[in-house]
Amino acid sequence: MIWNGANHIDALIIFLSLGITYMPDVEKIRKWASSQEVSTREKAALNPEAPPEILERLAEDEEWWIRACVCKNENVPVHVLRKLSKDPRPDVRSWASTNEQTPHGALERLAEKGTYHTLLMLAGNGAAPPRVVKRLVADPNNDVRDTASEHPNLPEGLLELMRRAGRDADLTNRPSEEGGEPLSESERERLMEAGPFGQRLVALNPSTPPDVLGRLAENAHWYGRVGVAKSTTTPEETVRKLATDDDYEVRQTVASRPDAPKEVLSQLAEDEKRRVRSAASENMG
Repeated sequence: MIWNGANHIDALIIFLSLGITYMPDVEKIRKWASSQEVSTREKAALNPEAPPEILERLAEDEEWWIRACVCKNENVPVHVLRKLSKDPRPDVRSWASTNEQTPHGALERLAEKGTYHTLLMLAGNGAAPPRVVKRLVADPNNDVRDTASEHPNLPEGLLELMRRAGRDADLTNRPSEEGGEPLSESERERLMEAGPFGQRLVALNPSTPPDVLGRLAENAHWYGRVGVAKSTTTPEETVRKLATDDDYEVRQTVASRPDAPKEVLSQLAEDEKRRVRSAASENMG
């Protein structure tokens, strides 16, 4: 059939009247994708009719913003999203975390190692599975926890358990240093498994036994280890061990303990970090 120069709208009307499925102008999108102009390639990357093979090519673009735009397109193949979730540029990984088609394995990896912005954007992904949301609601950052607390896939009862364990009703607040209600062994395990904030709640809870505090001192995230260093029920042996922790914030917390042994304070007064030295010196008077 010869169209004799019929414009785009007329062509679409004729296609529909004949019962023919309208096909997007792939050649036009392909031309945009090959443009030297970033703004033009962006149009191709965001176009909802862009074919997967064009998006796959744009996912290799040297301009990070184009790769980020590919993450927003619903037509992007899953294997491309998986690759972009490992992109060298954090901004691209952040946008990959927002696509509801990004594989759960990639989302779990981003939840464990993502930057602040990646975690915050991931917390807004409605398709994030419960195990990812559980990790985000136990993140050290207030904003990430607050966003994740509104997620529809948040494991049932976890927020209530966190409140009982010692956090205030305001979900952006830090854990109470006075701890909370007594926890059962299974409740402690659930909180510790959730992530850093849960570990800190367990560390600060007065019902936590010494052996659990010792485990946290050995294996917890630094945010949880700070909780152990701060807890008034932490045994002296564990406090001494934390005085040599790799994280300076843990050592600084030990240096601020009113009951820190004098020899530990003397050791920390020579620490490589100024904040640790200052805390120890001030504590020694």
